[in-house]
Amino acid sequence: MVDDPLQSLSKELAVPQKPFLNTLGFLMQFAALTFLPLLILWQLNFGFQLIWMPALTTVGVVVFYIGHRLRENDE
Repeated sequence: MVDDPLQSLSKELAVPQKPFLNTLGFLMQFAALTFLPLLILWQLNFGFQLIWMPALTTVGVVVFYIGHRLRENDE
């Protein structure tokens, strides 16, 4: 049986998953928690079309949730 070259390459280039996923999850949560208040300030100071506020808030919530799941899987 022939080994899959991508599998052998991924074993050689393996990144320690737990610290990487924890850091990635933290950065995603930090970005979401930084972005959402800045979004509110931007809306109050400069304004933009109303549809962008709920759409970007939903994106922020999804990014935060994905970051949470990445950190939760680390445990």
